[in-house]
Amino acid sequence: MALNESWVWVHPPRHFLMIEKSISYCSPEKRKFFLIATAFATAMVFLGSSAVAIAIPQIRVSLGVDFINSLWIFNAYLLFVSALMLFGHALGERFGARKILSYGVWIFIFASLACALATTGTMLIGFRALQGVGAAIIMPCSLSVITTSYTPKEKGGVMAIWFSASVLIMVFGVLTVGLLMSYGGAAAWRWIFALNVPIGLLVIWILWGPIPEGTSAQLKERGLTDLLGVRQTGQEPMIDLALLRSRLISRGSLIIFLIGLGLGSLIVFLPMLIIVAWKLPPSFAGGLFAPFSISLVLTVCVIRRMAGAGLGAGGARALTLGLIIMTAAYLALAWGVVQQSYWLGLLPALALLGFGLGLGLGRGFITLSAGAGMNTLVISVAGVVSIAGFGAFVSYIYGMIIGAGKLHPELAGLLIEANFGARLTGALYQVSTIELQLVAMNHTMIALFLVLAGLTLIAIPICWVRQESKSDR
Repeated sequence: MALNESWVWVHPPRHFLMIEKSISYCSPEKRKFFLIATAFATAMVFLGSSAVAIAIPQIRVSLGVDFINSLWIFNAYLLFVSALMLFGHALGERFGARKILSYGVWIFIFASLACALATTGTMLIGFRALQGVGAAIIMPCSLSVITTSYTPKEKGGVMAIWFSASVLIMVFGVLTVGLLMSYGGAAAWRWIFALNVPIGLLVIWILWGPIPEGTSAQLKERGLTDLLGVRQTGQEPMIDLALLRSRLISRGSLIIFLIGLGLGSLIVFLPMLIIVAWKLPPSFAGGLFAPFSISLVLTVCVIRRMAGAGLGAGGARALTLGLIIMTAAYLALAWGVVQQSYWLGLLPALALLGFGLGLGLGRGFITLSAGAGMNTLVISVAGVVSIAGFGAFVSYIYGMIIGAGKLHPELAGLLIEANFGARLTGALYQVSTIELQLVAMNHTMIALFLVLAGLTLIAIPICWVRQESKSDR
């Protein structure tokens, strides 16, 4: 195992990170297998959020889950991902990326099987939390495997391939889930979790090959702060708080947080709208993620190939343009709901949203962040806050619209109690209640998209906050 020790500091205040100038841990023949394994592992984590969104209406009927608990099916997962991601990274650095990543995948497989067999909403929420534990290990350890398998010169392109492959695998998985939900019967939602088993076993099989170990000791000797800002030297804290004193990194994390708020709520509530209110099959909900994801991947790859990572004002300008495009995309989504148009409304708007996000990822975010790992952590935290906060917002707006309708007070009360995204049965299955539910859900989503557009606009001036002075570095 050859190791060429040569290091260079990135000029502050661009980053507080120390990066390798040239380092190689494994042969090129083996690297491609590690890349495949981490791409599939990461895709499983992505599917843990996006695929479940398609199944929520059916899960609510099958397990008798109300609106609040349906949100906990998401948040139990994201909460443990965000809470334990740093710990998962530390375990990987301490005991070796391959070993800990394998443990994380095994946990995810077991939790997925348990979710597939859950008989109550409480059981499902508990096992979703266990899935989150596995995901919190998988994400940082997958990044560690890649960063220790390739030289710095190769890493930029490899990270783009890893991200693109993970997203495209996730898209294929979501489309498959949508078809299963459309034609698989009342228990089809259980297959969403069962599908993780063969994917996870494939990852485990690949990971039994030799993956670079000893990374922990090498990092400890140098006292490095890596892509998560995590330090492993002596008794130093798990995260280097010096990163938070940088205006550059703090504002980058804030921008990513605001963007994550929008993406989290979009993934959860939009599938509910088109499945329950618009009466479209779940396969259409699965198709929602395709234009967004493909546009995102293509934009990131093209921008990075053309211009590399954005630096200085160039990155800020690209990020500003990306945020403006994302704002326009949210407004276009609101218009698509007004028109109740799937093909000419929602899909083009989601493709535009992916383009705006991809422009920021390709040029801007690298300038304003502490690395891919920290970005993932911030987005996970934003997802938790988004689902909780916007869940309350959606519930309030929906109830207010129902209350203002012309239904009999008893029926209105039952419809408000059923809340946003409930499939109407029994006494509620009437023409008047179905029509009012459609109006209420449409207007609630329009209000949500307008709020998300406003949050994205708020992020724009943050791009241009004054660079830190020497005293801030």
